Amino acid sequence: MLDFVERQNITVLKDLLDLGIYSCGMIKKNKQYMPTDFLSDKAMKHGECDWRSTDDGIISVKWMDKKAVYLASNFHIPEDFGTVNRKNKDGSIQQVNCPKIVMDYMGYVDRVDMMKSFYEVDRKSKKMVPTTFLSFFTFVRLECFCNFYIKN
Repeated sequence: MLDFVERQNITVLKDLLDLGIYSCGMIKKNKQYMPTDFLSDKAMKHGECDWRSTDDGIISVKWMDKKAVYLASNFHIPEDFGTVNRKNKDGSIQQVNCPKIVMDYMGYVDRVDMMKSFYEVDRKSKKMVPTTFLSFFTFVRLECFCNFYIKN
C-alpha cells in the first residue's frame, strides 16, 4: 500500500495499479482527469459522501467534513463506511459517517508521522538546504527500518 501526496493525479494511480501497487491519498479537486460532477458543497451535509469510479477501478471520493475532502484510491470499495468522532463547537462529541478510504488514509498518515518522530535527526536549521537534506535523511532511515522490520 502506497500513500501519496496531493501532487499526484488519477493517471499515476492507474499506472501504479498496473504495476500491482495499491495506493490511496488526498488529491486536489482541480487535477487532470478528476471528476467535476460531484455534488456541490452546499448540497452536502456534514458526514455525507459522493464518489465516482473509472472503468479502470480508480475511485474518487468527496467527503464533507468541516470542508470538502477529496481522495482517490485504486483498491478501496466506495460503499465501505465507518464512523469517526468529531467535536462540535460546544465541545460535545458527535459520531459522523466516514468512508473507509478516509479512515485508512488518516491512519497511514498518523503512523508515518509517529515513526518519523522516533527517527528524526535532532538538528535544527533556519536555512533551507540543511533542513531539506535532514528531512530526506530521516525518511531514508525510516524506509531502511521498515524494510529491515518486514524482512526480519
